[in-house]
Amino acid sequence: MLFRSSWDFGDGNGSSEANTVHTFDTAGIFTVYQFASNCGTDVDSIQIEVFPAPEVSFTHVAYVCVGQEIQFENTSVAITASEWSFGDGATSLLDSPTHIFNEEGDYVVELTGYSSLNNCPASFQSIVTVLGNPDISFVPSSFNGCAPLSIDFENTSVGATFFEWDFGNGEVSSDVSPQNQVFNDPGTYEVTLIGRDTFGCFADTSVVNIIVHEVPEAGFLTNDTEYCSGVDLIETVNTSVGANQYY
Repeated sequence: MLFRSSWDFGDGNGSSEANTVHTFDTAGIFTVYQFASNCGTDVDSIQIEVFPAPEVSFTHVAYVCVGQEIQFENTSVAITASEWSFGDGATSLLDSPTHIFNEEGDYVVELTGYSSLNNCPASFQSIVTVLGNPDISFVPSSFNGCAPLSIDFENTSVGATFFEWDFGNGEVSSDVSPQNQVFNDPGTYEVTLIGRDTFGCFADTSVVNIIVHEVPEAGFLTNDTEYCSGVDLIETVNTSVGANQYY
């Protein structure tokens, strides 16, 4: 007769394998029986105490933008230690950490907590959706010119819905593509554009410089105001400012 074995784990489950593995899903004291038979039968038993697992949980906003900090609020009960895995290779041992995701996608964030009573572990998972930022860019009709300089701006952004322009001269705009923006005074103006999508994700451009040149002031002097025709030589002194060509 071949050796046979059967198990009763005391929680309503059993097994007929000679060597078995079992997971107890609830806390309590369980009497485990092994029934063995070959040239006869025998039974053995042992009591196993299963400690309760801690209540592990956390909360967070449903989505976040790339590069934006997200706060995780640990709502676990009676734990002494926390181990976080953010799904992008980063970890933390803080109770309620913050984290920044650098690429868009869905990330499974897991918290493992250890109970204060018996150091038993339990885990909780939640998905964080990381949204990509819009691609912001624009092209001015001109990068330089004489004052007053009027420029049209063509918005070439992708993925943005709301815009904030700063022309560097004290004026701003929320138009998609502002037209006839006038720069009255000579100087260099830093023009920036911030774009946001419907989820609030935003990005800004690198600074584009608009150079406004001074308008030259023409002027000259003569030694006298009355001359004899065909006899006197008229000499002039050029007093112009900001010019490099003369006629």
